[in-house]
Order: sequence, then C-alpha cells, then structure tokens
Amino acid sequence: VGGTDTLDATLVPEFMGGLGIMPLDVQPTTSNIENIEIEARDGSSFYGDAMSIGYDSPGGPDSFDITLDAKDMTDIQRIGSHNSDGDLRIENLTTLTSSGTARKTEDITVVM
Repeated sequence: VGGTDTLDATLVPEFMGGLGIMPLDVQPTTSNIENIEIEARDGSSFYGDAMSIGYDSPGGPDSFDITLDAKDMTDIQRIGSHNSDGDLRIENLTTLTSSGTARKTEDITVVM
C-alpha cells in the first residue's frame, strides 16, 4: 500500500558438508521491494578451516564472490552492498516491474 519497501539481507557462501564451501548463486524472487541492501560475508568468518576443503577459487580458498542472481527480482529502484567483508556480484539485474513492463535503466541505482 504505497511507500518504499527495503529488503536487508546477509549472504554467506554455501557450506556443503564434506564438499566444503561451494559457489552457489542466491536466486530470490521479489516484487514491489524497491530497495535491496545486501551484506556479503566472507566465508572464513563463518566456517574457518572448512574454507580449505572442497572448492578452491582462483583467489584462494577464502576468496569467494557471493553471487546474487536478480533475474526474478522486479520493481527494484536501488540495489547495493553495505558493511560487506566479502565480494558481492549482482547478475541478471532486470529493469522489469512486477506488471512486466520495462523501465529505463537510469531509474535503477546500483551502490557498491
């Protein structure tokens, strides 16, 4: 009912038991949430030595991009990272509204 809505979320690398840390994308579905604020956390702050098993990214075992796949997120006016100690990657950012119409890209602000 009018107003500006904000989604504030903390994202961390996925831990897959004996497989270690896996680089899985987060793929939320949202509509009518205008502001998206993401805190990307470095996996080593949560998993410690578990970072050394399993997936080893080119930047080292504790170097991960947290990937937000925004393909199913509509009506976004502002999206960005705050207080992050990990790397945040935003993919497939759409300009669609929840009704399916496209907006001009200048109507979206990306803050990193």
